[in-house]
Amino acid sequence: MENKVYAIRKLLAVSFGVDVLLLCVLFALSFLVGGSSLERMILAVFLIPSLYVFCELYSRKIILHSQGIRLEKFLRSKELKWSDITNVGILALHSRTYLLLTTVKGFVSISNTYENFTDLLQDISGHVDPDKVEEEVRRQMSDPQVHRFENLKIWIAALVLLILILFRLFH
Repeated sequence: MENKVYAIRKLLAVSFGVDVLLLCVLFALSFLVGGSSLERMILAVFLIPSLYVFCELYSRKIILHSQGIRLEKFLRSKELKWSDITNVGILALHSRTYLLLTTVKGFVSISNTYENFTDLLQDISGHVDPDKVEEEVRRQMSDPQVHRFENLKIWIAALVLLILILFRLFH
């Protein structure tokens, strides 16, 4: 089996990256245009975790190979063998769907923010004994939930940040 790599959807990563970039601009403007120290502190409280989340988002990958699954995250990775997976399930919450892999050492959740999530479900289900795959997983593969407006909140945040930048520059 050749390795199959699944990464976070590009649109999600790019839209969040725009938010982080605008937040960086706003933070820089607080120094250049004369913001208060409280303003800088509040912006730093938002900027530092946002930078971490962006790095985490951009570095996440799931690699399927003949021995199992490698989950790569920012500065860490985890390896699961196909034989260690005892159950494959689905949890649907509002706009997110999570693939739950129960193993002999615990469980792993994988969100639907990965590109080709349905293909990922099919690939994992194909490597695990059919009796370990829950019916809800099969249902999700045949009729996937589509969340059309999940990036809307991120773009609204970008719009708010842009308005704050313009207000800062021209007021």
